[in-house]
Amino acid sequence: MTTKPKTFFVRTYGCQMNELDSEIMVGQLEKRGLKRVHDESEGDVLLFNTCSIRDLAERKVMGKIGQIGRSKKKQIIGITGCMAMAKKESLFRKLPNVDFVIGTNNITDLDLILDQVIETGEKQIKTDDQFEENLNYLVAKRDDKYKAHVSIIRGCDKFCTYCVVPYTRGQEVSRPPEDIERECRLLAEQGYKEITLLGQNVNSYGKDKPEWRELFHDLLYRLDNIEGIERIRFMTSHPIDITVDLMQAIRDLPSLCEFVHFPIQAGSNRILKKMHRIYTKEQYFEKVALLKEIVPNVALGTDIIVGFPTETEEEFEETLEVFRQVRYSVAFLYTYSPR
Repeated sequence: MTTKPKTFFVRTYGCQMNELDSEIMVGQLEKRGLKRVHDESEGDVLLFNTCSIRDLAERKVMGKIGQIGRSKKKQIIGITGCMAMAKKESLFRKLPNVDFVIGTNNITDLDLILDQVIETGEKQIKTDDQFEENLNYLVAKRDDKYKAHVSIIRGCDKFCTYCVVPYTRGQEVSRPPEDIERECRLLAEQGYKEITLLGQNVNSYGKDKPEWRELFHDLLYRLDNIEGIERIRFMTSHPIDITVDLMQAIRDLPSLCEFVHFPIQAGSNRILKKMHRIYTKEQYFEKVALLKEIVPNVALGTDIIVGFPTETEEEFEETLEVFRQVRYSVAFLYTYSPR
């Protein structure tokens, strides 16, 4: 039997969805009586909630845990998140000091897995492919007192050729609108003023549940009625799925911020096809023009991958031309990460 832990440390890598998952796990650990510390050397349980979107993110985790392994202090080390789903059992071979691995679909199993590690002293792994739809988001322990992330849809069905998300977070699963509204009303009662709705593709919300007859723009109208919530943001939007109804909601709803993260990824149609982005540059421009017509003050953000395999200098110049035409307010720029 392993000594019963009293403290825990959490480090989060990657996206806002990972940050929310970490908040849920922090809530679980505090509920069982553990105290959170912010120095890894003081933690009895070390939790690394990981990202697998780029090779650099994985190497950071491997290096950090390898460094901890050289310490003489006995700590329970767990890996959660996308890297857990992508690497699974191989993490135990590469990092022998890791005690448990929990996938993105099993974060509510943290208590059970930790109990098994403590009682048996044996390594534990749980990486189910299917998402647990009744995930309790209300247990989340948020760091910010005024702004909160709220998950509305998990997973992605787009299968862009560069992206591991469909394999680490599974297919799209929308969360019931009543549950989302209940959480947002509770947040408002607790004094939260701003919520950011999260999903790998929020524009797909409700499409997997046609019986609900509630799509993303319908959900926004529902949440706009909550007293106390002054600002609503959302990310991320796939360009192929944005609708006129959503654009009109951005224009008409007082609480909805006039900002859309609208990633094009590349300015060349040949590269977009190789990426399996399922739209052309011209189709993207049409959506942008319509959005700016309906919401004149809208601000746009984007993601760009530079150096995608076989991209030429001329195709890179096409991406620069997209910047000149669209005039983004914010952009996240990445070099292609070979594996």
